[in-house]
Amino acid sequence: MRPFLLLLISIILYSCHQGTRSTIQYFDINDFKVEKKLTGEVIDLYTDQPLQYSMINDTMVIVSREYINKNSFEIFNLNNKRKEFELTYPNENTAALLFNLFYKKNHRPYIYSHTYLMPGDIKMRKINTDSLLRYKNAYIPKSFSLPTFAKDYDFIDADSLVVSNNYYSDIEKFKNPSLQSIYKIKLGDGQPFPDSLIKFNTRSISADLIAVSEKYDRILSLDAYLNKIRIYDKRLLLKKTLIGPGEDHLNPGIKNDSTIYYHNSYNSNTGVFSTADHVYVLYYGKEVSPSNPKDIPPNAADVFKITWDGDLIAHYTLNDPVSNIYIDSKEENIYGTHYIDEQIKPTFLRFSIR
Repeated sequence: MRPFLLLLISIILYSCHQGTRSTIQYFDINDFKVEKKLTGEVIDLYTDQPLQYSMINDTMVIVSREYINKNSFEIFNLNNKRKEFELTYPNENTAALLFNLFYKKNHRPYIYSHTYLMPGDIKMRKINTDSLLRYKNAYIPKSFSLPTFAKDYDFIDADSLVVSNNYYSDIEKFKNPSLQSIYKIKLGDGQPFPDSLIKFNTRSISADLIAVSEKYDRILSLDAYLNKIRIYDKRLLLKKTLIGPGEDHLNPGIKNDSTIYYHNSYNSNTGVFSTADHVYVLYYGKEVSPSNPKDIPPNAADVFKITWDGDLIAHYTLNDPVSNIYIDSKEENIYGTHYIDEQIKPTFLRFSIR
């Protein structure tokens, strides 16, 4: 009986190990199958005080605005450059309003608006793009507060999110050991773990971006500070880690209040857009410290095209840096917002990858 029990335990342990086994793959720039240098074409839109440009359905441009117009948005037709309508959402606390941004990270029929309020509150709306274009200002989707632990998210079904955890670090010295790197929560839910599990405040070194595949059993978590991309299945089991290009040279430290920070600020994966079969990663790999969409490096940026399993497809070098990316449905163009300096309004660029 005893040998049988030992064999059974061995099988169970092996199965558990197999279920959580993941691989690590190191890569460099030269490992991509295709490499192209791209020059941006300016798309002129007659708009004042733009903050960021995004796209809807390949044909419409949505412009987030700032300062006196920070609660209104403009929708332009990309083909004729005409403004179709202006959009204003009611704000629960106008005095606390900092700015609004729209996010489009895949070709699903939704775009997300974020209303940034003092002191750190973020209201999110999941906006059906067909309803938006049809009903315009008459369509006002419900707003939800994003939990403060969540840096980024993507929808895994109609009302559930996969969110990255600002309090997770895989640096052993500064790890909150009982916390996961990503969580699955319902829209409108709060933090899924008690504050008592937070030993170190890692919000300054943990800022992963999230992409969820509709077609494949894959979730990507892209580190904003380290050259690292984690690939999970939809049970949130880690399957693979991509490390690169090159090595990280970050030196973490600790302040008196248990806040962890990097002595040398580094910007790695700063944006993501996914299609059915590919993930496009906006990458800088520069020592900078951006605090808002305008603070980006003044030199060229890179876009990596990979599969949902982390296979390296193409490396595009953009001659002008952008703060966000949109890929059209045919995967022929990259669009993005380009900043020059505070005195010059940002421009909307298109890079052909055909």
